[in-house]
Amino acid sequence: FGERLSCLVMTGHFQSLGVEAEYIDASKKFIRTNDEHGNAQVDFTVTYEQVQARLKDLKGVAVITGFIASTADGRPTTLGRNGSDFTASLVGAAIRADAVEIWKDVDGVLTADPRFVHGVEVLKEISMEEAMELSYFGAKVIHPSTMGPLLDRGIPLRIKNTLKPEVPGTLITQNPKPHNRPITGIASISDAALINIEGGGMIGIPGFAARVFTALSRVKVNVIMISQASSEHSICIVTRKAEAKEALKALRDELKPEREARQIKDCELIVDLEIIAVIGENMRGKPGITGRLFHALGQENINVLAIAQGSSERNISFVIESKDRERALNTVHRAFLG
Repeated sequence: FGERLSCLVMTGHFQSLGVEAEYIDASKKFIRTNDEHGNAQVDFTVTYEQVQARLKDLKGVAVITGFIASTADGRPTTLGRNGSDFTASLVGAAIRADAVEIWKDVDGVLTADPRFVHGVEVLKEISMEEAMELSYFGAKVIHPSTMGPLLDRGIPLRIKNTLKPEVPGTLITQNPKPHNRPITGIASISDAALINIEGGGMIGIPGFAARVFTALSRVKVNVIMISQASSEHSICIVTRKAEAKEALKALRDELKPEREARQIKDCELIVDLEIIAVIGENMRGKPGITGRLFHALGQENINVLAIAQGSSERNISFVIESKDRERALNTVHRAFLG
């Protein structure tokens, strides 16, 4: 009820100042979702149609409840973490806004998490793809769901500080101004776990990886990261620690014939891990970034358990023990951003 009450208060405040304003409850034929309460999935087509219809003849300021939505039969649902930001991006995308602003309690998107890293800076402009990568890997100021609708329609997003409105904040756009930094930022995911599958029985066998992912999908385990040796002798899966035991059981059940035939070893589970992602458009096609990264980590005797890099070249992710998190983040930040 907090969203409803605060919006009613704000609407009344606008009206008391002589500003024409209208209260809109987003759970009343506005934002349409499925019935997965707590993390409902949006029906974008219906939502955009309903938002456009509701706002078409609006006069004045629309004060819209964030976070809440409804199913096709009118049952209230919620959008999950950062649901109010997601609501703003949905409305902005629906009406094809010139831009969307989200006001937070920080100056913008930072080069790293200031709780763990010294000397972080506010990023003036970043690309939408960089923002998606940073948000997925733990930059809490933005959420991947918030970026999706805006990315689809090319609508820029600006992050501003409510307590310091004079600060420019961060502009997230399709065409940010170029900069000379080798990377844009660093993000990390805590409480990760790694499951290692190893054995000669995987080599050259079509569909083995598909079986692994199908087994995890059946128990609704999300795979954050995957790394496979080119020899096909081993494959490792990184998940949330909370899902690791369920994932391990599912994989042991699926691969029981291969384990009993000694074609693969028993699945190994390692917990208390951290995933660190080094992100930036300037990494693309630039030799030496990976060498510089792992040389810096090696100098600090930080052990890397797994590595992954997508073909976009804007993200290098690696897994370390949680106890090395702060040291690793500061090492990487110093190596690339001073």
